[in-house]
Amino acid sequence: MRSSAVRPASLLFACLCATAACSREAPAVLDGRLAEVLAPALVAATGDDPADQRIREAQDGVRQRPDVPALERLAAALLQKARLSGDAGFYRLAERCADAVDVVAPGDASALLLRGHVLHALHRFRDAEAVAREVVRRRGSFLDQGLLGDALLDQGRLREALDCYNAMLALRPCLQGYARAAQVRWLVGDHAGARELLDLATGAGSRRDPEPLAWVHVRIGSIALQDGDLDAAAAAADLALAFVPDHPGALLLRGHVLLARGDAAGACALLATAAAKCPLPEYRWAAAEALQAAGRDGDAAAVELQLRATGAADDPRTFAQFLLSRGGCGEALPLLQRELEQRQDVFTRGALALALLRAGDVGGAAAAAGAALAEGTREPRLLLQAGSVLLAAGERARAADVLAAAAAGRQALWPTEQRELAALRATL
Repeated sequence: MRSSAVRPASLLFACLCATAACSREAPAVLDGRLAEVLAPALVAATGDDPADQRIREAQDGVRQRPDVPALERLAAALLQKARLSGDAGFYRLAERCADAVDVVAPGDASALLLRGHVLHALHRFRDAEAVAREVVRRRGSFLDQGLLGDALLDQGRLREALDCYNAMLALRPCLQGYARAAQVRWLVGDHAGARELLDLATGAGSRRDPEPLAWVHVRIGSIALQDGDLDAAAAAADLALAFVPDHPGALLLRGHVLLARGDAAGACALLATAAAKCPLPEYRWAAAEALQAAGRDGDAAAVELQLRATGAADDPRTFAQFLLSRGGCGEALPLLQRELEQRQDVFTRGALALALLRAGDVGGAAAAAGAALAEGTREPRLLLQAGSVLLAAGERARAADVLAAAAAGRQALWPTEQRELAALRATL
């Protein structure tokens, strides 16, 4: 799985309810400025899934006692819904909770933390970093350190992010800290170390808050898929679905495993459900790949049409990667150049390298590919993109090594990408 769609950042809010300072006072009723600020966030959630029920319960809690802990619980519920649905509107509603904290308790650091998570979720990573640094300066809780680490990680500053995650774990060993430290291990190519930390994360979780546990099992399964262990990947997806039925990330992983095993029809059903629940580019791209593999080209084209209509706004980097997988360059390059202004991580650089190559800038592409490979990340798509550039730049020996590493994890690639990889390796 890629890191762009279902984001780990807001997992920090899994512990907000447990850590809220319940003694903080608040108005007994919703009126005046507080009612005005909260009005959009208190519109009744109409869905039937557990996330919607959690929002309704949190809304009732705010109406009964609009204090800081109640507002944090509502924000956590809204952020969870945003993660599971891919609907950025819920991030804006969570921001209303931050505004309400400013009304209830002016100067409270909880408002800063909420705003930082919204900024991070909206890919405004530099702004999120500035907010996170301020909340760390003022309070410095394990949650605050986690937010700062997340903002740094998405800017490609792995060592600084790891320092924050280590500080987070020193303050409180928790699922959120272990999962984040595992992400750094994975990014530097240490899959075994990442798995050890994810195992610690599962042990630190609670069944009373199942969504973070489901997310951790999806990460375990994603790494297993990249390592070619389809049985372990399927088992991890099933565990995630046991915690959260219809979890989009778990459905995506399970569908990917079925596709890797040659069951395109089964993959179509699962991936269509995942895309319906979370219509972000990653999910629609997966659904289209499964439909193509099943010979349903018309249905695949319809899904891709939906993806092309919304992808640039919903997730520019993943949409650009999709365009590159279809041989495109024109729209992908400016998307990635804008993304790089906020997000200087290896995945943005890898995609940019291929886009620059397609645009004829071989030197720029080679430099970007080198930066993408600098951390030792073993994610197959990144390796495919960088290997393509190295081969075109005449670095055949290095390209052969990079593409061989991509081939070792080819089951984590979509069929279109696997065919591209095979074609490139056939030229060596």
